[in-house]
Amino acid sequence: MEMNNTKATGSLVLGLVAIVLGVVFGPSFGIFASIISLILGIVGVILAIHAKKETGGVKGTSGLVCSIIGLITGAVFTVGCLAYGGFAANITGSKYGTYGCYGCIAGSCMTKNAVDNYIAEKEYDRTNQKNADEIAAQLQTCITEYDTEYDCLGSQTVIWDENGANCSNADFMVLINQNITTSVQSNVDGSYASAEIVYDSDTKMYTITVTLGEATATK
Repeated sequence: MEMNNTKATGSLVLGLVAIVLGVVFGPSFGIFASIISLILGIVGVILAIHAKKETGGVKGTSGLVCSIIGLITGAVFTVGCLAYGGFAANITGSKYGTYGCYGCIAGSCMTKNAVDNYIAEKEYDRTNQKNADEIAAQLQTCITEYDTEYDCLGSQTVIWDENGANCSNADFMVLINQNITTSVQSNVDGSYASAEIVYDSDTKMYTITVTLGEATATK
């Protein structure tokens, strides 16, 4: 009988601990507390079933109820944490979405920082795209001015650095440095823009491709 009481008492204790871990610490510490709650709930249910069998159903009811509740809360938070991590990863990219599994205390700061970085990078990407589009448009104006004042520019490769634009045509390089007013430096990695100007002698048309960071613009 003493052993039966021990099993019933153990089941009750494990069930109560599982509930506390699942309900109180599950949201705080996420997957870690939830899995422990789940395991304790399972062990508590097993002990309660043994206690009830060995005492003819007299002992173990309270432990069984508490253990089942602890098991359910642990399972709910475990599935919820994993689902949140996967959902966030799909929304923001895997390097931003995994921290939610660690709970609001253990992971909220990491999640916030990751999402903030994601938003900042997206804003930088939009800025780079806007600047690349403007550089391509300004290069088109420079080409028109050059062809009007001199002769057909032809194909050129333009590379910017901290000192300005560089290309094989000195006169065109002067035009670029005088007329390109848009930032030619990437906001993300600090790299500088480059441009490929391709002249099609058959159509007498130019194709301008500007690269700035991960942004690309074509005119």
